[in-house]
Amino acid sequence: MANCDKELLRQVRVLKPKLEHWEVAPEQQVAFAADSTAWQGYAAIGVGPVAGVLNRPFAAGERFLLDFGEHSVGRLKLAMRTTGKPADAPVRLKLLFAELPQEIAEADRPFTGYLCRSWIQEETVTIDEIPATVVLPRRYAMRYLLLEVVGTPDRLVFDDIRFIAQSAVGRRLPPPPPGVPERLARLDAIALRTLRDCMQELFEDGPKRDRRLWLGDLYLQAKVDRVSFRRFDLVERSIALLAAFTSEQGQVVSSVYEKPVPAPGNWLADYPLLFPALIREHTQAAGGAEFAARYYDTALRQLEPMRQSWGDTPCPHSEHWAFIDWSEKLDKTTALAGVYLFGLRNAAALAELLGRESDRAALLAEAEKRSLRLRRELRDPRTGLFVSGPDRQLSYASQIWMILGGAVPPEDAGTLLRKLASAPEAIRPVTPFLHHFLLEAWAVAGEFEQLFRHLQEYWGKMADCGADTFQEVFDPDNPYRTPYGDVRLNSACHAWSCAPAYFIRRYRDRIPG
Repeated sequence: MANCDKELLRQVRVLKPKLEHWEVAPEQQVAFAADSTAWQGYAAIGVGPVAGVLNRPFAAGERFLLDFGEHSVGRLKLAMRTTGKPADAPVRLKLLFAELPQEIAEADRPFTGYLCRSWIQEETVTIDEIPATVVLPRRYAMRYLLLEVVGTPDRLVFDDIRFIAQSAVGRRLPPPPPGVPERLARLDAIALRTLRDCMQELFEDGPKRDRRLWLGDLYLQAKVDRVSFRRFDLVERSIALLAAFTSEQGQVVSSVYEKPVPAPGNWLADYPLLFPALIREHTQAAGGAEFAARYYDTALRQLEPMRQSWGDTPCPHSEHWAFIDWSEKLDKTTALAGVYLFGLRNAAALAELLGRESDRAALLAEAEKRSLRLRRELRDPRTGLFVSGPDRQLSYASQIWMILGGAVPPEDAGTLLRKLASAPEAIRPVTPFLHHFLLEAWAVAGEFEQLFRHLQEYWGKMADCGADTFQEVFDPDNPYRTPYGDVRLNSACHAWSCAPAYFIRRYRDRIPG
């Protein structure tokens, strides 16, 4: 049973933002054609202007497919009438909203997902009174709309079709910094559109599926927000909602529901260890000493459960599952140790901001002691790389988090990362979440040419595949990769994927050439 802080929930209510809305008109009619060179095997082909849909009579059984030009989150608005006599029966429509062509092109494929099928954005709606202008009550995340007229008392005419988009920050994206190369400016815009569509009444992880606030996603979203939209009120609202629910050991919840009433979601091993960094970075950007003092004790408590369970072993243990990355083969123990070190060092930096010198010294002493043992017991003497688990697995995750946790000096970080290139057996990152931290590791190493090369190779590949927002899971070699059993449940707009805007803006003076 979670503890609940009612004062923090009061702050959540006070900080609730007013959403901005704007209308998005469809750009063209399209069809999805099989194309082995396109992402997931389907390309959107223009087949006519939107004018060919509006003011044209449709009979039952007819359908059309519209492309709205860019990803948006919001509600559909339809203005309809029937021809001939007054309508003596309701109009019934079947709708399918999609972020990617594959969701519609393979809509009839049997569902194989582990999560609930109702996350697929398919609807049958009935309008009793015609003519009418209706705004559908449900919220969707979409670029494409397939609409079929299931039943109509006479021919049905659409006078207007619009999508009423919404976000806490409005439609306009901040322009790229001056002098940024065109390709990076494009990735910056896609990243900010991704973040914009996840910025609703709180920072959502994905506006199509889940729609929850997750601590790990928030940590990355807050980084990008600091260098772009700067909605610090939304950051503080999200922090308050997560911190309002704690375990008996004092850990903040890793995910939280806001509606219908605030409630705790999942408890993870690694996400709470990011909380000290989240508080420290927000304090330095906007929060001030009062904000830091409010969350200081909570930040330190995130370390205690793992500290108590670590014991006399090289790596920590936790009763909760550690995420780290969506990789079935990944041994996470060494990476989790690195996340704990990262938490220790950020808690020490937070203590320093508040003048808590004894806390700072103790936290750094523990970090150094544990780092020494990790180097001694988990670093392969032949390769210099860190291994993980009983099979001494080699992975990017282990090296990334040993670097970010300070287990190796910055001058060694680049060597570790370059050695991985000659180790094909090393488990590679799967999600943009871990790819983000790979960029952070290159930044620690001071190797910005490698940082921006990887950014352009990974996120640039997504853009080259037609992305106008960045995806939750992206494996260039496997377009159908999914942790959920059905790729239609993957989100094409996901919070942890908006990294490019942070690195482009934070390190714009270090962009090569």
